[in-house]
Amino acid sequence: DTPLNQAAISAKCSDDGQIRHIGRSITPRVNFFVARPTPEGLTLSDQSRIFDTAEDRRIAGFHVLESGVKRIDCVGTPQSATMEAFVEFLDLPLDVTILSQRDIKRHDLLKRAQRLIVADAELMNALSHISPRADARLVSLPGECARFAFKVWKRRPRRDEGFRVLAVSDLAPDSVAAQIKSVGKVIDENRLPMTIHAAQDCVGISQIQSIRWLGPHSADDLVRAIGETDPHLLWFLSDPDDLFNPLLQEVAGMGLPVVVTGSALVARRLYGRPCSWSLGDASAEEIAEQLEKLRRNDMDLPTAGLLSHGMRASAFYPEEYLDWRADDR
Repeated sequence: DTPLNQAAISAKCSDDGQIRHIGRSITPRVNFFVARPTPEGLTLSDQSRIFDTAEDRRIAGFHVLESGVKRIDCVGTPQSATMEAFVEFLDLPLDVTILSQRDIKRHDLLKRAQRLIVADAELMNALSHISPRADARLVSLPGECARFAFKVWKRRPRRDEGFRVLAVSDLAPDSVAAQIKSVGKVIDENRLPMTIHAAQDCVGISQIQSIRWLGPHSADDLVRAIGETDPHLLWFLSDPDDLFNPLLQEVAGMGLPVVVTGSALVARRLYGRPCSWSLGDASAEEIAEQLEKLRRNDMDLPTAGLLSHGMRASAFYPEEYLDWRADDR
C-alpha cells in the first residue's frame, strides 16, 4: 500500500482549484507535493515557511529531491522567474498541463516537456508544431465533465426589491474592478433596477450607484458572500485566454443561475446545466443588456453560448497520468 513515488506540482497561485482536483484523483497512490509562487519566493505544501532567497530555494529543491519526487507537473506554465529557476534546478521529467492560451507561448518549457496535457482540441494542433516530440494528450481535466444532479434555484425579485447580481472572479482585482465598473456605469446610465455585488475590494475611486463592494472573498468564502447578498444571479468573470477554471465548478455548485463572461471555453463546464449563459468576451453594454433581459424575463430564457467540450470524463486521471511509475519499479 506504500506509494511508489511522489509527484510534484509546480503552479501559479490561481491554479489551486485545479491542483486540488488532480490531487484528489491520484492520492493516496502517490505522495503529492505542491510548490507555489508567492510575492516573496515560493512555498512547499509540506513546509510552513517561505523560501525567499536563492539559497533558501536551493534548500527547497534538495528537500523535494530527497523526499523522492520523481516527476513535475507544471499546472499552467510558471509566470515567475522564481518558479522557472526552481523547475530548472529540480531537472526532473516534466509534464505541462495547459490551462490557458498563454501557456503555449512558453516554447522553452514546452520543448522540455515529456508530456503535454491539453483540454482543448484546437491547441493540440498548435502544440504539434511547437513541441513535436512531446507526448500530447487531449483529456478532460478533473471535474470538467461532472454533471449537476440538483435543481437550479431560480426566483424572481419581489416587487419591493431590485435584481441582485453577485460578481465572482479569481482574476487580478484591478482587472475585475474595471470590468464591473464599466457594466455598473451602463446600469446607472439606463437606470436599470439592479445592483451588482462585487466579491472583492474596490480598486480606485468609485461613485457608481449600482455597485456594492463586499471586500475580498476567496473560493472558500463563496457561501458567505451568497449569504450576505442573497443574489438572484451569479456573474462569473473569466480570462478570455483561459481554457478551464476550476473556480467555476464552485460557483455552479451553488445552485443559482450563472452568467459567464470572458472565455467561451471556460463556460463549457456548464454544458447541460439549466439557467446558465455564456456571453464570451462581451462588451459592458452587451453584458448589461443581457442582465436586464434576464431580469425582465425572470431568467426564463434558454441557455445560450455553452459549447460542448466533446469529451467524457476520461480515465487519464488517475490511470494513464501515473503510467510513468512503471519505469521506476
